[in-house]
Amino acid sequence: MKRLFLLTLFLPVAWCQAQSDSPLGRYIGVSWNMNKPLSNSAFVSDFSTQGLQFIYREGINEHFSVGADLNYAVYKGYTPRKTYYGDSGALTTDYFNYVQSFGLTLTGDYLFSSDKKLVPFAGLGIGAAFADFKTYYNIYSKTDSSWGLLVRPQAGVIYRFGRSNNWGISAAAYLDYTTIKSSDFDFNNFNSAGIRLALLFLNVE
Repeated sequence: MKRLFLLTLFLPVAWCQAQSDSPLGRYIGVSWNMNKPLSNSAFVSDFSTQGLQFIYREGINEHFSVGADLNYAVYKGYTPRKTYYGDSGALTTDYFNYVQSFGLTLTGDYLFSSDKKLVPFAGLGIGAAFADFKTYYNIYSKTDSSWGLLVRPQAGVIYRFGRSNNWGISAAAYLDYTTIKSSDFDFNNFNSAGIRLALLFLNVE
C-alpha cells in the first residue's frame, strides 16, 4: 500500500516533467492528405486528393510523443465503356468505382531534434481501418464494406514558428498497409502511399 501511495504521488510529478521536457508538448492538428493506391489497381488507381486527417499527440519526453490519428480518404477508378456477354444476354456500360476509407491508429513518434524550429520525426501507427466500396454501372450499383487492421509507418518534419509560438506546420510521407478485403469486388489487402500537409497547434494546455 505504501508503494502504491508513493507511485500515485510520483506519477503526476513525472508527467509534468515529461510535458516540460517535450519540445512540442501536447498538440493537435488537421492535415490535407494525398494518396496513391498501391494495390487493387484494377478497381481504383487514380491519385486521390480527397483526404483529411486529425492529429493528436502528447509529449512524453524530449524525443518521444504518443497519440492518435483519425483519417478519411476517397479513392476513384474508372473502367471505359465495354460490352460484357453473359448467359442472359449482353450489357454495354462503363464502370465508376469508389472506395471511402476511414482509419484510426494509436501512433508513436520519435523526434530527432528537440531544440530547433525544424523537428524531423519518424513514427508508427497501428489501429483499425474501414472501407466502403461502391460500383456504378448503367442504371445499377453494387456496394460492400469491410474492416481490417491498419499499420502506418511515417516520417516527416515539423516546423515551429519560433520557440514561443504555439503554431506550426508539418509535412510527412506515409505508407498504409491494411488487411481490408471484399470477396464481392475481388478486393484484397488495400495498400496506399501518401503525403500530408498539416497545420498544428502546439503546447496545448
